[in-house]
Amino acid sequence: MMVFQEVILRILPNIWTFLRQAMQFRYGIDIGKTLPPLGNNHQPWTEQEVKVLIERVIQAADSKLNEEI
Repeated sequence: MMVFQEVILRILPNIWTFLRQAMQFRYGIDIGKTLPPLGNNHQPWTEQEVKVLIERVIQAADSKLNEEI
């Protein structure tokens, strides 16, 4: 749970640009830019930043699932 909370804390200031880039990376779809006033000051993420954060959440979830088995 801590990994998930840490990732949320990291992405919240730029949530809309993160979600757009994460969807492009993970699923290959572009959800488009947000409409004002959402995301007016959001900064873009590098592909590497997005990849690392997504992988952290996936690994934490997999680890938790393996504990339950």
